Amino acid sequence: IFHFTFNPIGKGNFIYDDFFNADTLRYDDSTVCKVKPSPYDNPYCPQDRLDFLENMKVHNPSRHRVDGLGLWGQPITGNEFYHFQESNHVKSIEYDNTSAIYYAMDYNFNPYMPSSVWQVKRIDGLIHIRCIKEYALKSPLNSVKASCQAFIKDFKNHKGSIYLIDDATGQGKSPINSNPEINSLRKRFKKEMSSITKSYKFRKSNPRIADRRDEVNDALSEVGKFRIEIDESCLYTIKDFGLVKIDHDGKKLKEKYKAKDIAKGLKGEKFGHFSDIADYVITVIIENEKKLKVGSNWSVKKH
Repeated sequence: IFHFTFNPIGKGNFIYDDFFNADTLRYDDSTVCKVKPSPYDNPYCPQDRLDFLENMKVHNPSRHRVDGLGLWGQPITGNEFYHFQESNHVKSIEYDNTSAIYYAMDYNFNPYMPSSVWQVKRIDGLIHIRCIKEYALKSPLNSVKASCQAFIKDFKNHKGSIYLIDDATGQGKSPINSNPEINSLRKRFKKEMSSITKSYKFRKSNPRIADRRDEVNDALSEVGKFRIEIDESCLYTIKDFGLVKIDHDGKKLKEKYKAKDIAKGLKGEKFGHFSDIADYVITVIIENEKKLKVGSNWSVKKH
């Protein structure tokens, strides 16, 4: 029997990958007993330590999540792509059945097909851009069709509008299908969603990485009237925002799967797909809101 004691300071290590990460898990709950204690559970913890933690809750809430509550954190290295703090941006978000939905997709097939669902909520003059659900369908369901089917199953009774957003590179012709109606991933996306919506906010090209990073970080830093919130169930999106780094060219530095992971069938980039979706959605919404007065409806072209 082996006993491991560790502080969950960050997810970029073998402990998280082998024992907690669903994509790379080596030891499941049938072989491992996981206990998550905190200093508050220890009757012998000195009062000055508890007072220190209470002070940390106010002045360094991200660190308090780790040291005080035993929750996973993310160390600050100085080369983060986003101004993201889980303690500020992650919460339980209630789905609004009457508010508009923005369903967005990034056309990557490995290690999963990523897509996510967003809504906008206006509170006291501020515009809250909220990720409420995500889909990360793995093989053999890692397809545009299966992702759309999953969304329609969950939101077929939605009473508000539904808008589609995507990665603009998906408008290029795809070798997957020669049918002119679905010979691109974007056309496939539109066709699979045609039973529930024909409203799109597609772009001809994606915004420059530097520009969209600045815009998203302004919202994360609460500069201006926009706020970003991620539902606590959206684990891939949360992980992306915390782990994506910036490279020497100002682009996203996306870590690739290693040989031991590839041997398990995992390919491509370990993370970054859901943060790409977030970039597309957030910048589209901000761009649209800047054209309209607060409280106005979207002006949507139907095709």
